[in-house]
Amino acid sequence: MLPWDMSSSVTPDLHPNRLIAGLPLGTQHAFVSKMDLVHLTKQQIIYEQGEPITHVYFPCSAVISLMMVMENGSGVEVATIGNDGFLGVPRYFGEGFAFARGIVQIPGESRRMRSDLFRQELERNENLRERLRCYAGAQLAQLARTAGCNRLHAAEQRCARWLLTVHDRTDAKEFPLTKEMLADMLGVSRTSAGLVLQSLEQQAMVRVTRGKITILNHGRLKSAACECYQIAKETVDRLLS
Repeated sequence: MLPWDMSSSVTPDLHPNRLIAGLPLGTQHAFVSKMDLVHLTKQQIIYEQGEPITHVYFPCSAVISLMMVMENGSGVEVATIGNDGFLGVPRYFGEGFAFARGIVQIPGESRRMRSDLFRQELERNENLRERLRCYAGAQLAQLARTAGCNRLHAAEQRCARWLLTVHDRTDAKEFPLTKEMLADMLGVSRTSAGLVLQSLEQQAMVRVTRGKITILNHGRLKSAACECYQIAKETVDRLLS
Protein backbone atom coordinates (compact mmCIF):
# COMPACT_ATOMS: atom_id res chain seq x y z
CA MET A 1 0.00 0.00 0.00
CA LEU A 2 1.32 3.45 -0.88
CA PRO A 3 2.18 5.63 2.14
CA TRP A 4 -0.27 8.30 1.02
CA ASP A 5 -3.22 5.98 0.41
CA MET A 6 -5.75 7.72 2.63
CA SER A 7 -7.93 4.62 2.87
CA SER A 8 -5.45 3.49 5.53
CA SER A 9 -5.19 4.85 9.06
CA VAL A 10 -2.39 7.34 8.66
CA THR A 11 -1.76 10.71 10.16
CA PRO A 12 -2.55 13.78 8.03
CA ASP A 13 1.04 14.95 7.62
CA LEU A 14 1.98 11.76 5.77
CA HIS A 15 0.16 12.83 2.63
CA PRO A 16 2.82 14.05 0.17
CA ASN A 17 0.69 16.90 -1.14
CA ARG A 18 1.08 19.57 1.50
CA LEU A 19 -2.24 21.25 0.74
CA ILE A 20 -4.07 18.00 1.43
CA ALA A 21 -1.85 17.19 4.41
CA GLY A 22 -2.95 20.38 6.17
CA LEU A 23 -6.63 19.46 6.08
CA PRO A 24 -8.37 17.81 9.06
CA LEU A 25 -8.10 14.03 8.82
CA GLY A 26 -11.81 13.52 8.19
CA THR A 27 -11.75 16.04 5.38
CA GLN A 28 -8.71 14.34 3.87
CA HIS A 29 -10.49 10.98 3.82
CA ALA A 30 -13.58 12.41 2.12
CA PHE A 31 -11.56 14.46 -0.36
CA VAL A 32 -8.99 11.84 -1.39
CA SER A 33 -11.62 9.09 -1.66
CA LYS A 34 -12.97 10.92 -4.72
CA MET A 35 -9.57 11.06 -6.43
CA ASP A 36 -7.50 8.79 -8.63
CA LEU A 37 -3.76 8.31 -8.15
CA VAL A 38 -2.09 8.81 -11.54
CA HIS A 39 1.45 8.78 -12.86
CA LEU A 40 2.39 11.84 -14.91
CA THR A 41 5.11 11.46 -17.54
CA LYS A 42 7.75 14.00 -18.57
CA GLN A 43 6.45 16.63 -21.02
CA GLN A 44 2.89 15.29 -20.72
CA ILE A 45 0.44 18.07 -21.54
CA ILE A 46 -2.33 18.05 -18.95
CA TYR A 47 -4.34 20.63 -20.85
CA GLU A 48 -3.77 23.27 -23.47
CA GLN A 49 -4.30 26.98 -23.13
CA GLY A 50 -7.98 27.75 -23.72
CA GLU A 51 -9.12 24.13 -23.30
CA PRO A 52 -11.74 22.99 -20.76
CA ILE A 53 -10.36 21.93 -17.37
CA THR A 54 -11.88 18.48 -16.94
CA HIS A 55 -9.79 17.52 -13.87
CA VAL A 56 -7.81 19.20 -11.14
CA TYR A 57 -4.46 17.77 -10.01
CA PHE A 58 -2.76 17.70 -6.62
CA PRO A 59 0.86 16.66 -7.33
CA CYS A 60 2.58 14.32 -4.89
CA SER A 61 6.01 13.96 -6.53
CA ALA A 62 5.44 15.42 -10.02
CA VAL A 63 6.16 19.05 -10.91
CA ILE A 64 3.97 20.85 -13.45
CA SER A 65 4.63 24.12 -15.26
CA LEU A 66 2.03 26.62 -16.35
CA MET A 67 3.25 27.94 -19.71
CA MET A 68 1.93 31.06 -21.39
CA VAL A 69 2.05 30.25 -25.11
CA MET A 70 1.94 32.86 -27.87
CA GLU A 71 0.49 32.56 -31.38
CA ASN A 72 3.93 31.84 -32.89
CA GLY A 73 4.40 28.89 -30.53
CA SER A 74 6.91 30.53 -28.23
CA GLY A 75 6.20 30.45 -24.53
CA VAL A 76 7.47 31.08 -21.02
CA GLU A 77 6.71 29.56 -17.63
CA VAL A 78 4.47 31.68 -15.41
CA ALA A 79 4.03 29.30 -12.45
CA THR A 80 5.50 26.10 -11.03
CA ILE A 81 3.17 23.66 -9.28
CA GLY A 82 4.40 20.83 -7.10
CA ASN A 83 3.44 19.15 -3.86
CA ASP A 84 2.62 22.51 -2.29
CA GLY A 85 -0.34 23.25 -4.53
CA PHE A 86 -2.79 22.14 -7.17
CA LEU A 87 -3.31 22.53 -10.89
CA GLY A 88 -6.69 23.94 -11.89
CA VAL A 89 -7.05 27.18 -9.93
CA PRO A 90 -9.51 28.63 -12.50
CA ARG A 91 -11.94 25.90 -11.40
CA TYR A 92 -11.77 27.27 -7.86
CA PHE A 93 -13.10 30.58 -9.19
CA GLY A 94 -15.79 28.85 -11.25
CA GLU A 95 -13.96 29.32 -14.56
CA GLY A 96 -13.97 26.27 -16.80
CA PHE A 97 -11.08 26.97 -19.18
CA ALA A 98 -7.30 26.97 -18.79
CA PHE A 99 -5.51 30.31 -19.14
CA ALA A 100 -2.16 28.58 -19.75
CA ARG A 101 -0.75 25.24 -20.87
CA GLY A 102 -0.20 22.75 -18.07
CA ILE A 103 2.82 20.58 -18.86
CA VAL A 104 4.70 18.07 -16.70
CA GLN A 105 8.36 18.99 -16.19
CA ILE A 106 9.28 16.43 -13.52
CA PRO A 107 7.49 13.07 -13.85
CA GLY A 108 5.86 11.54 -10.80
CA GLU A 109 2.62 10.82 -8.98
CA SER A 110 -0.39 13.06 -8.58
CA ARG A 111 -3.90 12.88 -7.20
CA ARG A 112 -6.55 13.72 -9.82
CA MET A 113 -10.20 14.69 -9.34
CA ARG A 114 -12.99 15.39 -11.82
CA SER A 115 -13.86 19.07 -11.96
CA ASP A 116 -17.54 18.52 -11.15
CA LEU A 117 -16.65 16.57 -8.00
CA PHE A 118 -14.13 19.27 -7.07
CA ARG A 119 -16.85 21.94 -7.18
CA GLN A 120 -19.11 19.78 -5.01
CA GLU A 121 -16.35 19.35 -2.42
CA LEU A 122 -15.71 23.08 -2.35
CA GLU A 123 -19.38 23.81 -1.76
CA ARG A 124 -19.78 21.35 1.09
CA ASN A 125 -16.47 21.78 2.92
CA GLU A 126 -15.50 25.09 4.49
CA ASN A 127 -12.03 23.91 5.61
CA LEU A 128 -11.15 22.87 2.08
CA ARG A 129 -12.61 26.02 0.57
CA GLU A 130 -10.61 28.28 2.89
CA ARG A 131 -7.33 26.45 2.41
CA LEU A 132 -7.64 26.51 -1.36
CA ARG A 133 -8.70 30.16 -1.27
CA CYS A 134 -5.39 30.98 0.39
CA TYR A 135 -3.49 28.95 -2.18
CA ALA A 136 -5.35 30.58 -5.08
CA GLY A 137 -4.39 33.98 -3.71
CA ALA A 138 -0.78 32.87 -3.37
CA GLN A 139 -0.74 31.67 -6.99
CA LEU A 140 -2.08 35.01 -8.21
CA ALA A 141 0.77 36.69 -6.33
CA GLN A 142 3.21 34.23 -7.91
CA LEU A 143 1.89 35.03 -11.40
CA ALA A 144 2.39 38.74 -10.81
CA ARG A 145 5.91 38.30 -9.46
CA THR A 146 6.86 35.91 -12.26
CA ALA A 147 5.77 38.49 -14.83
CA GLY A 148 8.18 41.00 -13.29
CA CYS A 149 10.90 38.40 -12.85
CA ASN A 150 10.73 37.29 -16.49
CA ARG A 151 11.08 40.89 -17.61
CA LEU A 152 13.68 42.23 -15.17
CA HIS A 153 15.94 39.38 -14.03
CA ALA A 154 18.70 37.66 -15.96
CA ALA A 155 18.19 34.15 -17.35
CA GLU A 156 20.87 32.73 -15.03
CA GLN A 157 19.12 34.13 -11.96
CA ARG A 158 15.79 32.72 -13.11
CA CYS A 159 17.32 29.34 -13.89
CA ALA A 160 18.82 29.14 -10.39
CA ARG A 161 15.44 30.10 -8.94
CA TRP A 162 13.69 27.36 -10.92
CA LEU A 163 16.18 24.66 -9.94
CA LEU A 164 15.80 25.55 -6.27
CA THR A 165 12.01 25.56 -6.58
CA VAL A 166 12.01 22.07 -8.10
CA HIS A 167 14.38 20.86 -5.40
CA ASP A 168 11.97 22.16 -2.72
CA ARG A 169 9.02 20.39 -4.32
CA THR A 170 10.72 17.04 -4.93
CA ASP A 171 13.43 16.96 -2.24
CA ALA A 172 15.69 15.63 -5.00
CA LYS A 173 19.07 16.99 -6.05
CA GLU A 174 18.97 15.25 -9.41
CA PHE A 175 16.17 15.46 -11.96
CA PRO A 176 15.59 15.42 -15.72
CA LEU A 177 16.31 18.65 -17.58
CA THR A 178 17.29 19.40 -21.17
CA LYS A 179 18.31 22.63 -22.87
CA GLU A 180 15.05 22.50 -24.77
CA MET A 181 12.98 22.26 -21.59
CA LEU A 182 14.92 25.07 -19.95
CA ALA A 183 14.65 27.30 -23.02
CA ASP A 184 10.88 26.86 -23.04
CA MET A 185 10.53 27.64 -19.35
CA LEU A 186 12.79 30.71 -19.40
CA GLY A 187 11.49 32.02 -22.71
CA VAL A 188 14.98 32.13 -24.27
CA SER A 189 16.72 30.44 -27.19
CA ARG A 190 18.27 26.99 -26.81
CA THR A 191 21.68 28.56 -27.29
CA SER A 192 21.06 30.94 -24.38
CA ALA A 193 19.74 28.10 -22.23
CA GLY A 194 22.90 26.11 -22.96
CA LEU A 195 25.09 29.06 -21.98
CA VAL A 196 23.17 29.45 -18.71
CA LEU A 197 23.70 25.79 -17.80
CA GLN A 198 27.35 26.02 -18.83
CA SER A 199 27.87 29.02 -16.57
CA LEU A 200 26.25 27.34 -13.56
CA GLU A 201 28.34 24.22 -14.18
CA GLN A 202 31.58 26.20 -14.47
CA GLN A 203 30.80 27.77 -11.08
CA ALA A 204 30.42 24.24 -9.62
CA MET A 205 26.79 24.83 -8.67
CA VAL A 206 25.41 22.03 -10.85
CA ARG A 207 26.51 19.09 -12.96
CA VAL A 208 24.91 18.72 -16.36
CA THR A 209 24.74 15.35 -18.10
CA ARG A 210 22.64 14.18 -21.03
CA GLY A 211 19.03 14.97 -20.16
CA LYS A 212 19.75 15.37 -16.46
CA ILE A 213 21.00 17.96 -13.98
CA THR A 214 22.38 17.53 -10.46
CA ILE A 215 22.54 20.29 -7.83
CA LEU A 216 26.03 20.27 -6.33
CA ASN A 217 26.00 23.36 -4.11
CA HIS A 218 22.62 24.48 -2.82
CA GLY A 219 24.00 27.51 -0.99
CA ARG A 220 25.83 28.94 -4.00
CA LEU A 221 22.82 28.28 -6.22
CA LYS A 222 20.65 30.17 -3.75
CA SER A 223 23.07 33.11 -3.88
CA ALA A 224 22.87 33.09 -7.68
CA ALA A 225 19.05 33.15 -7.71
CA CYS A 226 17.03 36.34 -7.76
CA GLU A 227 15.10 37.46 -4.68
CA CYS A 228 11.92 35.99 -6.16
CA TYR A 229 12.91 32.52 -4.98
CA GLN A 230 13.04 33.40 -1.29
CA ILE A 231 9.92 35.57 -1.42
CA ALA A 232 7.90 32.80 -3.08
CA LYS A 233 9.25 30.18 -0.66
CA GLU A 234 8.31 32.26 2.38
CA THR A 235 4.82 32.84 0.97
CA VAL A 236 4.24 29.13 0.49
CA ASP A 237 5.69 28.22 3.89
CA ARG A 238 3.35 30.70 5.60
CA LEU A 239 0.39 29.24 3.76
CA LEU A 240 1.23 25.64 4.60
CA SER A 241 2.47 26.12 8.16
